[in-house]
Amino acid sequence: MTVEPDVAGNRIGSQLIAAGRLDEAALQAALDHQQEVGGYLGQHLLESGSINRADLLEALARQWDVTTRDLDREPPEPRLAAIVDVAETIELGWVACELTENGVVIVATSVRPGPDLLEEVQELFPGMPVEFVACTQRDLDHVAVRARSAQTPALARDRLTDRPRSAAASVAVGVILAAGSVALTVLAPLAVLATVLAVAGPLFLVAVLVQCRAAIALAVREVAVEREAAEFRRAVGESGAPIQHDALLPAYSVLVPVSGPRETVERIVRRLEGIDYPSSRLDAILLVADDDDRTLAAVREVAPPAWVRVLSVPPHRFREPALACDDGLAMARGRYVVAYASDEVPDPDQLRRAVDLFEADLIENLERQPHRAPLAGLRTRHRVWGRDGSVATGGEVVETALALDRAYPWRGEFTELARDLLSTHFNSHVLRRAGGWQAYLDGVGSSPNEHAALRMATLQSTSRRIDVPGLWSSVRRRADRSAIAARIAGARARVWLLNLDFGGHRVTLRQVLLGFSAPLLFLGYPVLIAAATSYGIRWSVARDDTLATGGVGVSSLVLAVAVAVIVAAVLAAWRQGLPAAGHMVLLPVHWLVRGAAAWYAVLVLPHRRRPS
Repeated sequence: MTVEPDVAGNRIGSQLIAAGRLDEAALQAALDHQQEVGGYLGQHLLESGSINRADLLEALARQWDVTTRDLDREPPEPRLAAIVDVAETIELGWVACELTENGVVIVATSVRPGPDLLEEVQELFPGMPVEFVACTQRDLDHVAVRARSAQTPALARDRLTDRPRSAAASVAVGVILAAGSVALTVLAPLAVLATVLAVAGPLFLVAVLVQCRAAIALAVREVAVEREAAEFRRAVGESGAPIQHDALLPAYSVLVPVSGPRETVERIVRRLEGIDYPSSRLDAILLVADDDDRTLAAVREVAPPAWVRVLSVPPHRFREPALACDDGLAMARGRYVVAYASDEVPDPDQLRRAVDLFEADLIENLERQPHRAPLAGLRTRHRVWGRDGSVATGGEVVETALALDRAYPWRGEFTELARDLLSTHFNSHVLRRAGGWQAYLDGVGSSPNEHAALRMATLQSTSRRIDVPGLWSSVRRRADRSAIAARIAGARARVWLLNLDFGGHRVTLRQVLLGFSAPLLFLGYPVLIAAATSYGIRWSVARDDTLATGGVGVSSLVLAVAVAVIVAAVLAAWRQGLPAAGHMVLLPVHWLVRGAAAWYAVLVLPHRRRPS
């Protein structure tokens, strides 16, 4: 392959202007930015939103006299990963993609092919002919993320696979089963109904008491941890307030998927500008679909500040928010990273608070716990939808108060069930090593194996969503949490049955039973409500013995709900103040939503490829 010299008339910018894909003002802005920070001109044009990835690939191919390759649609052959270290070659700007039947190595490169690059490739493929194809650095970063994901623990790769029965069929089966259950409840002999209530009601009360005990233990533990962290910060000479010296703040990446007209883009940029973090340390990335010409044009019209970059994402990946954010993660420059929705408004100091916790944890690891894994992520404590008093917000308050968003402790450690893509802050390096957001959502950290778990903590801050999610969205989100809780419980049961050893600890039968307490609680709640309602309607015709038997079950159900409301109200008031306690009147209704979500997880999620 012959490589032409890089003359001025052959520059990418000149080609794009000649092709009508770029204007001179955008080119000059990219040249100025390149002069300031270095790097490749094409990459700066791509990040500014002045061109899309197809334009850049076409220009690179014309400039280098090669063909192009979309590594998202034509990824490297897996067998080549056994021959070369993909991560190492990507650092050099290229990756081996294919070995043809004729023995030719196809190499995708984001740097101009030349003698030096050819020599690098032939060191790993001696004596073999090489053919170069053009790709972007973003393509290589995606390959690196996929390679890291392939190296994650087995549980992280254990995604739910397709089954012959579709999700629609599962919903239909669920509706039929629900209708049949209601019919049986209504038509069942009163004596049978009373016996079921007498057995299930006390068991439900026990499950509620177990959950309340876990919630109280978590609240007490959180206070102790916060007090210990504050004492440690004072001991090392730091205040409990977020870091105030801007020069000491690390780079922080903020990812926002964007789709909409100019007004939407302007609103997002204003919100980014409202973040209390120095712009010189802020790395904001707007994720836009490759084929979304309207949004790309709106970005060009708005002309965001230089610290806001634009990343074009393939449409099929943009439709999967976690995959789009993984693309952004590959390009992120910050030590820490967070993703926000386009309608999300975090507390202005949220990033500073996150840095404070991350950095304090690093110091503590160095000073006192050198063998402990670094803090992987921080889940924002308070989520507000629309307004503080909305039903959706109340549901989140109930989840937090009774620790419904946590799995019962494994050796004293609570496991996060809320695999939240948004407003969850991560150490970029740890998240990349774990396989990215998609691996996190699929269950990294759900394992009882301490070596596979991501260490998470809670960030005392608030993120507000302008758009309130509907009931169906709430059911699906909580169904994912129910599915993760069941996977954790199942993992504990397998460990106990096989008598396996994790980190020097043995699993006890008590821990296995505790793991199943919350899933069974929510599977049983709607059934008990239906049975108690039917019994209440028909109690006037019950015999004395039936009345006493059924009364035990109904009384246990009422007592369980009352205890849950009281404990949740006390804990919510303790954590968030008295107004939060008022949300607990929603608990009986909220648990019906949780029950529907639990049954949805049982009937539908096993037939989905990944969580909702």
